[in-house]
Amino acid sequence: MKLILFFCSVLFSACLYATPTLEVQTSDEGGVRWLHFIVNDVQQVYGVDLEIEFDSQVISPVDINERQSGIQVSRGNLFGDSGHEISNSVDVRKGVARIASGILHPAEPVSGKGTVAVIGFKHKENNTVGKVQVSRLQLGDKKGGLTEISYEKIVLVEPAVSKGHSVQNPSNAVLPEAYDGMIQNNESSAIYLLIGLMAFAILLLIALLVRKPLKAV
Repeated sequence: MKLILFFCSVLFSACLYATPTLEVQTSDEGGVRWLHFIVNDVQQVYGVDLEIEFDSQVISPVDINERQSGIQVSRGNLFGDSGHEISNSVDVRKGVARIASGILHPAEPVSGKGTVAVIGFKHKENNTVGKVQVSRLQLGDKKGGLTEISYEKIVLVEPAVSKGHSVQNPSNAVLPEAYDGMIQNNESSAIYLLIGLMAFAILLLIALLVRKPLKAV
């Protein structure tokens, strides 16, 4: 019986403290190949810092705001309308792009799933596949603590098949509706809460069964 209680407690802890991960989705629109950097299972996040390296001889980032100097990329919608941009820079010669954003206390921290950044690429040579690698992804909490998320896969950026001009607002025009930051956060939090309540109910039931005296035969 103690073994059952142990496994139930482990299940309960795993449901509440899942390990954050990163996935990279791609989309093709407006003659641009867009990369969507999406984090999963984040807990109590106040800030995020993403840095990528790209093959500058083959691909070049799309500027989503030509009114500002330098190339600007989209921070995504992990923090919704409450998010503030901390850093947004692209070094074309070195092939490095960085986007950092966050929210300020007393705003509620973000948990669940959301999009960190949406970065579009155009190819300098039509038939050459570009490469992108995540060099850093850090999540920040309320006290300034950092959680590192590793992503060792190399993202292959194929030439866009679609035609047209680059989309200037990828968070609205390109980002799939399924990855809306606020919706995903609320849904994921509700799922974790439900699983946690179920695990607690199982633990309570087992405890009651253990304490109940057996009837004499």
